[in-house]
Amino acid sequence: MNLRHPFLPACLAAGLAIARAAEQPPASPLAEDSVRLDQFVVQGEAVPAWLGATADRLQWSVPPSLAGAAEAVPGLALHHMGAAAAEPILRGLGSDRVVTTLDGLPLPNASPTRTASPIALIAAGIPAGFQVISTLPSVTLGPPANAGYLQLSSALPDKTNRTYFGASWNADRDGGDLLAAETIARGAWTSRAALAAHRLGDYTSGNGTIVPAADRNFGAAFQGEWQPDAQHRLRLGALFSRQLLAVNSALPLDTRDTDTVAFTGGYGWSASPATRIDARLGVGVVRPHLDNAGRPNPARINADGRTRSIAGGVIVRHQTGGGDEIALGVDATTEERRLDRKRPGAVDLLWPDLRQDDVGAFAEFTRTLNATWKLRLGGRLDAAHSE
Repeated sequence: MNLRHPFLPACLAAGLAIARAAEQPPASPLAEDSVRLDQFVVQGEAVPAWLGATADRLQWSVPPSLAGAAEAVPGLALHHMGAAAAEPILRGLGSDRVVTTLDGLPLPNASPTRTASPIALIAAGIPAGFQVISTLPSVTLGPPANAGYLQLSSALPDKTNRTYFGASWNADRDGGDLLAAETIARGAWTSRAALAAHRLGDYTSGNGTIVPAADRNFGAAFQGEWQPDAQHRLRLGALFSRQLLAVNSALPLDTRDTDTVAFTGGYGWSASPATRIDARLGVGVVRPHLDNAGRPNPARINADGRTRSIAGGVIVRHQTGGGDEIALGVDATTEERRLDRKRPGAVDLLWPDLRQDDVGAFAEFTRTLNATWKLRLGGRLDAAHSE
């Protein structure tokens, strides 16, 4: 179930009222009468269909970003720095403990002001898939994540021609959303192209106050797969998203013209019917820009940064005669971050050339017990260096 926040204060208030009533003597015979509360049901929300790579129907509701779509995922909460800037929270643990990846490539937050979360910067629908892993994750996914993973994927599940179009319009905020995607399968090649655009203006609160909440972005993605036979599979992907403007109500700076670019690739080879080898490599760059150009501040402040991540790995999966799977592999990740804030007469290094390298080796054993349960035992050893 997906519990909405408005129910929580109501439940707490009811609990406090009942506890206080139990401590005090009844003031009248009416107070001793039992009170029956009407039953209510909290409905869970289904994840929007386009989040799965098999979406193929017309849909007139498009979330503005991956963060907007993630709000429909049970168990995932968001910490907002503004109407558009949002960071994921899993199992009560903050975004620093949640790893967002694209085909195994980590996409870290690109700003120390917590306004450049990848799920807030990437336009909704341009990745082919979106999965939330909040339980104990597999050691094959990369360096450990305390809270879990948000996995974006460019992998295409099947060779099927598919057309998708979605749009929405918000008259109150003078804007809307558009998402179009086309998947084409021709022989050994399967490709997917997606384009998304989003624009929303300010909104008016219940007391008539105009709340600054402008949000504008667009993005595109391309995925291609070549599979000449059952033994070989080559996958390539490219993603671009630009946050034109995001008003950050909790900060004195707004996000403008922030670009997210990522390239991923992978190659799979079935050495035998029971053994498969998969290799992957990815590069991602985010260039956040924040300023107070739209604010009444007399002094102009600019903050420019760059976050770059490179990741790769090789994994060997072997299926035993009894149906168990054994996985062995190595992976490596490098992340670099820098952000400078310029103000009259001074330059602040909010992130002064941070770098972290991680190399890991892992092994995992998986046994299917029945249709519901699996037993998974794994371990990994990582060597990390930060400066």
